[in-house]
Amino acid sequence: GLADYMIDYNLGRTTQQIYEVKKIDNDYFVDN
Repeated sequence: GLADYMIDYNLGRTTQQIYEVKKIDNDYFVDN
């Protein structure tokens, strides 16, 4: 249903944000 879709959508966005933060952290440590 719509609630399930919204939950999946929010989880997907959260996972994407965490992935981007980790990628930034890796770039930061590599540069330094």
